[in-house]
Amino acid sequence: MKINTLKIIIYCFASILIIFSCNNKNSSSKGGLTDLLKYGIPYSIKAPSDVAITKIGKGELSDVSIKNNSGYDLQIFMGSASTSDLKKNHRF
Repeated sequence: MKINTLKIIIYCFASILIIFSCNNKNSSSKGGLTDLLKYGIPYSIKAPSDVAITKIGKGELSDVSIKNNSGYDLQIFMGSASTSDLKKNHRF
């Protein structure tokens, strides 16, 4: 009986330890990430804090330009796929 109780205590302790070790500490703090969701792009990127973000285009294709005066220049295009077949989506 004593061995079963000890096994239960060890199992509970290990379960609690696993649950607390799986905590994602980066979820509460963005860690310098720039969220692009308000521009229609469901991603966050690491970018300098002084960037200017502009969205060009509406409808099928979104074009988001991320720039600053220090030479940081990034352009992201996002559009909907008409099919999930990669051979049909390849247009080049």
